[in-house]
Amino acid sequence: MNNNSAGTLAPMIDCLFTNAGQPVEETRVLLRGVGAGVRGGITIYGPKTDSFVDRAACRVVSPYPSALHGIAAIDRDGGAGDIVRR
Repeated sequence: MNNNSAGTLAPMIDCLFTNAGQPVEETRVLLRGVGAGVRGGITIYGPKTDSFVDRAACRVVSPYPSALHGIAAIDRDGGAGDIVRR
């Protein structure tokens, strides 16, 4: 995601993994210290392979999405962040 603000942000991303519209797992990711003008990426893992998932929907929940350019990419190469499972 791109931080187009003038300050450092700590965006929080919620992802919901579903099967036929029914929730399988929900994951929350916090990216710490994304500086002004920085593009950050992180890998978000879903449920184990024994659970079928047909959709993964992710959205920025904090700060308010208009402060960010939006999710440009979720890299498979990794990144800095903490995963908190609810």
